[in-house]
Amino acid sequence: MRLSWPEIRTNAAHFATEWQGKGYEKGQTHSFYDDFFRIFGVPRRQVAVYEQRVKSLDPGRSGVSSTCSGPAR
Repeated sequence: MRLSWPEIRTNAAHFATEWQGKGYEKGQTHSFYDDFFRIFGVPRRQVAVYEQRVKSLDPGRSGVSSTCSGPAR
């Protein structure tokens, strides 16, 4: 379901108020992005994956904190 611009603006204002002054990035990353995508009425699982392993040019394991699978529809 697509949200109207007024709904997005209202959601964004609520998000900004809710997250203002919150600071521990590593501990809040998942919650932050879940709430961020809710601004647009999009479930995070529809557009992003957390902690994805990637092939590294350097030996050893490597990962990406979050990747997006494409545009939200």
